[in-house]
Amino acid sequence: LDKHSRRRASDLTKACAEVYQQALTQAGFDAISCGAVFGLALGEASTTIGLLEQLWRGPGMLSPMRFAASVHNAAAGVVSIGSKNTGFSTALGADFDTPAMALLEGMAFVLTHALPVIVVCADEAAPENLVSNDEGWGFLSMAVALAPADSAPSGMPRISAPERGAGSWLIPDLPQSLARSPVVGLLDLIAALADEHAPDARLDRGRGGGYGVRIVRGT
Repeated sequence: LDKHSRRRASDLTKACAEVYQQALTQAGFDAISCGAVFGLALGEASTTIGLLEQLWRGPGMLSPMRFAASVHNAAAGVVSIGSKNTGFSTALGADFDTPAMALLEGMAFVLTHALPVIVVCADEAAPENLVSNDEGWGFLSMAVALAPADSAPSGMPRISAPERGAGSWLIPDLPQSLARSPVVGLLDLIAALADEHAPDARLDRGRGGGYGVRIVRGT
């Protein structure tokens, strides 16, 4: 992000931009043309709640800048502008199935356009006035790079499309502050891809639709 965008961006948008850039750089994708999918279960909830509280307290002018930063696709817009991307960019939220649906959206783009895509999943710490303390979670942001199979580097693992009941592997002993996050499924997938013995990955931890992916290695 340029200095102007970084100054205006929320912590969540900056975290999305950071992992997006890491994935883009490590994969060697063209920043101008590759697709981008941002999966955020709650999105900019804290900013939105702040605006609603301002309305509740009484009449007054709401900040257009804060409103622009409160929409669900704020990170997608800021990152696409910052990276000068003219390709496909979208944001979605599907509660605890956000990782599965973000991956499905990314795969559909890859298969339709034969172009790579960065899939980002992130959520800020659950606001206390929205989610009870015993159900809350910590800040989490991560990304994966997906490419067409015929243009991916040799030896890279392949993953199936998300399916119900397709995966069971989870990171063992993950702290509850992260395990309760609606987007933790993408972290479980990243860890499974790094573990050569993991045959699959679960994309939620019991509160979603039970989606998972199978992992094929050595092709």
